Amino acid sequence: MSVPGPAAAPPDATAAVADARLERLQAELDSHARTAGFLGVDLSRPVRSLADGYPENAVALTGKITERLLKRLWAHHRVPGSPAGKTLKDLIGGCRPHIRSHRVVDALREIQRLRNRAAHDGYPVAEEDALLAIRRLLDVLDWHTSTGSGALPRHAPRLGAAAAAKAEWLAGLYLTMDYRLTGRRELSRDTVYLRFTRERGLRAEHAELLLSTSAAEAAEYSRRHRQRRHLLARHRPVPPPHHSQQQPQPPRQ
Repeated sequence: MSVPGPAAAPPDATAAVADARLERLQAELDSHARTAGFLGVDLSRPVRSLADGYPENAVALTGKITERLLKRLWAHHRVPGSPAGKTLKDLIGGCRPHIRSHRVVDALREIQRLRNRAAHDGYPVAEEDALLAIRRLLDVLDWHTSTGSGALPRHAPRLGAAAAAKAEWLAGLYLTMDYRLTGRRELSRDTVYLRFTRERGLRAEHAELLLSTSAAEAAEYSRRHRQRRHLLARHRPVPPPHHSQQQPQPPRQ
């Protein structure tokens, strides 16, 4: 007598899970619309290709987007020579001294490996390969956004060089702990507010940082933050008191 195994998930349920996963990826990519607009790339194309059943195209498009971003960094940091005609490997090597985050460098090399596998090595590209390439692209985009890179002059940062370097270092540190940048506000040339989020199952963990190279500014912004919290606490509605019924005590013997 054979024992029946676990029932397979219905095809519709499997497709729904896959669609939800792609929608989450696209939502994360959409948060980098300003960067995409300046680079002149469409961040929805890799996800669309994957949804249409062409993972090899999704990997190739991810590689092209990465090349475009690295060429901007190359020009911004005035790396010797022209980035035109450079391979992805050469672009990574030229920009490497200006990328402090080891996680981002690993992400770039992973994209290069997957793109080479799809384009040159002749190996079949699986859906998981394309998903990995897109996730690694998100790591690069998150880092690029968190550094406030002046490579995008339309919204060039006000941060000074010292504060920008510290913000980039912190962003790389939190990326290694699986956090993503979910908020950034440059308050002055010396001070920046950063918010990171990390998901653990159904729970989301948040880290908020106020980074400043000026002790006076840091103290002033901290004072304002305390005042704001105090005002919010004063105006928060107070819940009605809860009257609990006390249980009668047994008579003493």
